[in-house]
Amino acid sequence: MAKIGGFNYISRETGETRPYKSFYTYSETSPQPGQQEFMSDIVNLSAKEGAWIITMLAASGGNEPDYPTQIHFCYGGAKGDESFNARDLLIRDISLADKLMRSIESALNEQYGISCDRQRYHRSDQPGIFIRHLKNRDSVNSLFIRAAWSITCHDPHRTAISKTIADEIHRLIEPDKENLSLTELKVKGIGLNDYRH
Repeated sequence: MAKIGGFNYISRETGETRPYKSFYTYSETSPQPGQQEFMSDIVNLSAKEGAWIITMLAASGGNEPDYPTQIHFCYGGAKGDESFNARDLLIRDISLADKLMRSIESALNEQYGISCDRQRYHRSDQPGIFIRHLKNRDSVNSLFIRAAWSITCHDPHRTAISKTIADEIHRLIEPDKENLSLTELKVKGIGLNDYRH
């Protein structure tokens, strides 16, 4: 998604690959190996006032078949709080965040029948979330996008779905930044079934 949208990209996948340890939570007293470097990279790339940090996560697989939504937006509130009234919100530009989430949901629903929710099933108000420990957290907008395994792993349109999300982020957040040209995308039949451009 980052390459398609022309965004900066930081991955937690440094050092040992197994056992996998999440960087979602952060402890200043005992960070995971590589996590401090990860945090430093994010601070450097989001140094501009009003920058956006969008974190992609896989949704908890156990309950996904029961949820009517496949994309879950989280931005600092309690589970079930779909408002922007959280005490420690991770979004600074509420108007743009609302527009972005509506735009992604509309595009995904129209093109793939994918539905979205806002913190209905997942919380993001925990004090240990890594975003809350960034040195510049008060000057950035942070949005978590949790995607169900059904669309990240099993949907034959998963790459096109990623492109749709990236296109909406690009259009609303960084419209002046150059994004990936269509000729650079893979043309093999791997994850690009029914790809439209």
